Amino acid sequence: MIDPRVLIKMLSFRHFLAKNKMAYTFIFLQLAFFLPGKDIGAQQSTGSLLGYAFCSDSGAPARIAIVTLESVPDKSAEKTTRPSPSRALNPTATTDMQGRFRIDKIPPGLYYVIPYLSGYLSPASSLKHSGGIDSNQATETIDATIVTIQGGRTASTSIRIERSSSIAGSVTYDDGSPAIGFNVKVFRVNSDGTYTEVITKLGGPSGIFASPNSTDSHGKYIVEGLPAGNYIVRVATPSVTTAGMSSLSSGSSAFSLKQELGNQLSVYSGGAFREKYARKIELKQGEENQSVDIVIPLSNLFTIKGYAVDAADNSTPLGSGVVQLLNQDDRSVLYFTSLHPDGSFVFNNVPRGGYVVYLPYATLASVEQAQNGSAQQGQMYGPAEKGIQLEGNIEDISIAMPAK
Repeated sequence: MIDPRVLIKMLSFRHFLAKNKMAYTFIFLQLAFFLPGKDIGAQQSTGSLLGYAFCSDSGAPARIAIVTLESVPDKSAEKTTRPSPSRALNPTATTDMQGRFRIDKIPPGLYYVIPYLSGYLSPASSLKHSGGIDSNQATETIDATIVTIQGGRTASTSIRIERSSSIAGSVTYDDGSPAIGFNVKVFRVNSDGTYTEVITKLGGPSGIFASPNSTDSHGKYIVEGLPAGNYIVRVATPSVTTAGMSSLSSGSSAFSLKQELGNQLSVYSGGAFREKYARKIELKQGEENQSVDIVIPLSNLFTIKGYAVDAADNSTPLGSGVVQLLNQDDRSVLYFTSLHPDGSFVFNNVPRGGYVVYLPYATLASVEQAQNGSAQQGQMYGPAEKGIQLEGNIEDISIAMPAK
């Protein structure tokens, strides 16, 4: 770079500037870079935060806790405003053995100071909620210390971490063996009868370190970080991935993976198979309920097998389509699966009760069959359904589907 003083002297040589306009432009840019100004070339300075975190129940320092900063939303901004895709990770630090932490290079603004420590309540636990427990709409509940960060300055704060409530127990089969690897979810019971899925996280509201709960090798589980309230627990079998070879129209074969997502067994607290019949668990602040045990009643679970056929002859199999198993009382979906190429379908682990087997659509053959020229493609069938009362295994349900 050219020294600014040399550049200023060069400005006195008018004949030089008159002969070389590009040199003048270069000199101006150099001055704009070096000389102070209100807006030209100025970079926004950052601030720092010094803090101390301690535990409410013991008064001891919160050691090796994660502390992260989350920007306080600007209420004046329009709801449609979205954060920049290039937004950096939340400023984060870990407390030392004295509960102290420091975060540097923080852009100026208002921030929530959010602690994360196992067994303690985080004010920014992410929640999913709406009219049903499987909703993907998300909100966040924030009740945390707020700090103001100014450029070139160091702010300080002290944060108190409250002991959280927790739910723990065991999941076993009815023969006494542990149910290993079951997914465990906890839902808050709202005053309007809806359910809010509680998701505990270890790395901040950005969700980078989301911590899914599952049963261990002894069937044990624990869900921490819960505020006081009413809850239900759901355990579910992990999704099953199957591998195999599929034929292509060229005559070659390809390796494929298929994940069965719609046929997972779910059991709720109290042994119920549906959320509305689940036993509710009331937690007080800091309470640890360690006796929420759930039994998987294998002896009371059955299998439904059937076929989808062309209603014109009641024999031609329909090898591509979706099959849903609906609860008879409110037609909510219990399971769903796909038709096999031979028109068959299977539902496993179905409890006693009234159901509707519903096929919204089907085609004459699977895509693989059509590519190989072994069946016609294009004819659509459906919808069709059949009601059943399940008291034991059913092996031969036939669903006749009319052509559209």
